[in-house]
Amino acid sequence: MATPALAQSKGGESRASAPEKFFKPGANILVKRNSGSAAPSMTVAANDAISSDTHQPHATLMAKYAIKFKNKKYRGEVCGTRVVQKTSGRGKTTLVMTVEKSVSAQVNAEFGFSAKGLSATVGFNTQKSYTVSNQTRYEVPKGKMGFVEAYPLYDMYEAQGYDMTEQYVGIAVALKPIGVCFNQWTQ
Repeated sequence: MATPALAQSKGGESRASAPEKFFKPGANILVKRNSGSAAPSMTVAANDAISSDTHQPHATLMAKYAIKFKNKKYRGEVCGTRVVQKTSGRGKTTLVMTVEKSVSAQVNAEFGFSAKGLSATVGFNTQKSYTVSNQTRYEVPKGKMGFVEAYPLYDMYEAQGYDMTEQYVGIAVALKPIGVCFNQWTQ
């Protein structure tokens, strides 16, 4: 899934900008939420998914204050693909990486909207940067080269956008940085 980063224009209107890609963490990715960060209390049932509506965003310009967001859904955790820190070393050794970085929230929508409106709906400031922090230790066997890369971990939310006539205009995706994904391997 490709989700563009948040771009801020005058007046608090937001639009998507330079793309960043995301992936669902797999078995080989170590996922660590920030210490003291609990998983969201909301869950999504399998039959609770947003329908694959074929509506396209309005072709006309919409006033940024006219978009209302409804039907917030928590879509789980995703890892970003931009490396925030990395290390490597020849074994036998233990690679230790401590990450503490500021990472911007990410937003994607195909229509202009008020960042305040989306923030109020998803429950966090979509224009803010958040600190992600955690640590990993990786044992590298003798004679092997070990690598560790850190990526931001996000909670993903979706909300449906409606114009002032209550007509559906599309989905906005908001991602809140909440931890670190560590990719660790040897060669």
